Amino acid sequence: MSRSSTVTFVANQPTRRNFLKTAALGAAAVGAGAASLEAMLAACGGAAPSASSTAAPVQDVNWRLGWLAGSQQGGEFVAIEKGYFKQAGINLVVQPGGPNLDSVSLVANGSATVGQISSSPSLILARAHGIPVRAFASALQKHPFAWFTLKKDNITSPRDWVGKKIGIQGTARPLLNAVVAKYNLNPDSFQTVVIGSDTLPLVNGQVQAASGWVIDSAQEAALPANGYDVMLLWDLGIQLYANPYFATDDTIKNNKKMLEGFVTAAGKGWEYAFAHQDEAIDIVMKHVQGLKRDQELATLKSMPPFTWNAATKQHGFGTMDLTLWQKQIDLYVSLKLIDKSFPASDIATVDILNGAPDRPKQ
Repeated sequence: MSRSSTVTFVANQPTRRNFLKTAALGAAAVGAGAASLEAMLAACGGAAPSASSTAAPVQDVNWRLGWLAGSQQGGEFVAIEKGYFKQAGINLVVQPGGPNLDSVSLVANGSATVGQISSSPSLILARAHGIPVRAFASALQKHPFAWFTLKKDNITSPRDWVGKKIGIQGTARPLLNAVVAKYNLNPDSFQTVVIGSDTLPLVNGQVQAASGWVIDSAQEAALPANGYDVMLLWDLGIQLYANPYFATDDTIKNNKKMLEGFVTAAGKGWEYAFAHQDEAIDIVMKHVQGLKRDQELATLKSMPPFTWNAATKQHGFGTMDLTLWQKQIDLYVSLKLIDKSFPASDIATVDILNGAPDRPKQ
């Protein structure tokens, strides 16, 4: 479903929902590497500061989204509104992404300090092409990508795709390839159809499965109530992170304290947003124009199981497991989407998380 939205403090917002999130495969076209992001705080000399002057100076931090702003950034908007970022010395400037914007390349070339991308493989593919970016936390622990099917078609496994038309967004091709490889499917045994972001092709019978995100209430709104099934990518054995936060190697090395404050503030914002959902959506609607409140609220309500799990209960919001990252890297090697494997530490770091012990634990 198409809708337009505008972040009130960022100009030139594109159309919101024409098709799903753009992957960062085009990041390889970035020039000769990332511009170094120097630390923005200058050391101050002079007499010892008084107690009232010891608060961290506030620095602007540009946060480039992987897609357009909405309730999937509800925790960060709450953290802005409640002053959590300011307490961490951050004036967060939200820069929406869109179909023609690549958050990975924009962070890599220094146009933004911190980025977010829809799926962890986008960062893996970018790193394999020499882009010096790494994830330092993940907003969603479990990827919400799935295929929707109608109950009448009785599709309960990818093996039931034989002879069917399977709809995907163009950027979901690597995820489809991963399923094909895992289930030893013949890609010629079914027809792949590139669709837009909505599920109408499924409802209209143009395809027998349509990909999407189960937390995107707009995608499920068109489906017949109690008349559809969901095959979650995670449950199919393809376990990926979603909405990871990332920065350049230089920023992670030279601006560690800022990133620790960022993930702590974001975690506090999400904790508050889930506990006060109506208020959180009011805040989102204040910052982003053109949204449908009922859809944004439904999306927010569906997110906690993807945000919190046993690992976040023990380690806190945004936690990551390098073992899971390594499995993702090796998967994409096996799919011949990248030439060779590399250590998970090349694409993800837990140093920022370890330096942010006050992240909410749920």
